[in-house]
Amino acid sequence: MNHSDSNVLPVDYLSSFGDPDPTYFEAVDYFQYVFQEIAADDNSNVGYFYSNRSIVTTSSCNVHTVIDNLDGSSQTFQYDLDGSVHTEYFQSIGPNSTTYFTSPDLGDCGPRCANVCAFENNGTAGFYYQCNVTVSDVHNASASVVEHNVSDTNAKIAAGAIALQGYQSVNSSNQYQTFPALSTYGTFHYGNSAQMAYRMRQFPIGVFVTADQMINNVDNPVSGFLPASGNALSIDHNAGMWAIFLGLAGGHLVLLIVGIWVANKVIVIEDEYLAIAMLLRPVVSEYYERGALLGREERESIGHGMNVVYGLIAGERNGVKGLEISREAECKRAEEGWEGWFDT
Repeated sequence: MNHSDSNVLPVDYLSSFGDPDPTYFEAVDYFQYVFQEIAADDNSNVGYFYSNRSIVTTSSCNVHTVIDNLDGSSQTFQYDLDGSVHTEYFQSIGPNSTTYFTSPDLGDCGPRCANVCAFENNGTAGFYYQCNVTVSDVHNASASVVEHNVSDTNAKIAAGAIALQGYQSVNSSNQYQTFPALSTYGTFHYGNSAQMAYRMRQFPIGVFVTADQMINNVDNPVSGFLPASGNALSIDHNAGMWAIFLGLAGGHLVLLIVGIWVANKVIVIEDEYLAIAMLLRPVVSEYYERGALLGREERESIGHGMNVVYGLIAGERNGVKGLEISREAECKRAEEGWEGWFDT
């Protein structure tokens, strides 16, 4: 996770959660967990998806050098604090291990903060860490939905969970947990306070991961109809999509131009009905210009005054003569030779 603003979700809201996806997200100085939700429809195949709610854990540590009991042979040890020697008592210290200690009822560092101390030794060196671990409020939690929030009490418990003993504890004031050196939280940090702070805030974020994924889902009744599962279209290559759109538009333009060109190249066969209609067009035009809704007598009067020319077209084809009707016919009105069959 590259950003440094915990108010910004590290994942897209409502994006699906899969096995390869990280369980929680790590920044430079905090861990963040995005709570998951599942569709209320039992028949939905969407699965788990990220909500817009998240929680953050932070921590800081101071480290002091242990000057005795480096082999973990007793339950007390001494450490150097600004040149003076202080003695600390842990109920359980083991060799080659790290012991975490907290007092849930003491040392208040805030309503959502826990004081956690750690003593690590490998038999030859030892260090004592004093840390504060804080759990944030739930970002984007709905005030009207109690289940969306984490109370101060639960936040404080999660912050100090690395040292808590759980239900088996008989002492609520002082609790501890010991981790062997080969375990994740028993790894020896050789006095590196930043690495210890990293482990301190990693543990509580794991508490919320486990709680969210293991505890049964909380029903949150809302009014209205159940939303249906849908799909969202995401265009990742805008240049390619524009190329497709412009290509389709350009292709249709080319087809239009070719269609117009081809349509104007239609050949009218001489014996077809279209040829006859073209032949009679001068006559019909006279009626069109003077009105189409005419009675018989009106049509006859128009016909008497109609000025068109008709005549023979030179040549015959299979014994059939050609006839032309137009305002300016390209033919000669022969005085004879009109007998016979005519075609357009």
